[in-house]
Amino acid sequence: MGRQRELGFEADGEPIGIPTAHIWGANDNLYPTFGPGLSKLCRSDLRDVFIHDGGHEIPGPKDQQAVLEAVQIINRAIERATALQYM
Repeated sequence: MGRQRELGFEADGEPIGIPTAHIWGANDNLYPTFGPGLSKLCRSDLRDVFIHDGGHEIPGPKDQQAVLEAVQIINRAIERATALQYM
């Protein structure tokens, strides 16, 4: 059987080569390193990051600007993926 190990930017670089959208809270006390760690594994030219003022939750009606920004980067990832599909 193969060996399992955790991916890391230092050892693996940016192995995820698809368009991605990364959204996390600046005050995430549950998993504070997960967002930044995963983001670094994705190609920098194909990723977008939005860090909202909340914690470990999806932005909601209390912060409409955060919802709009999250939707914008999700749409950008979809547009990039669609464009790459036809290249």
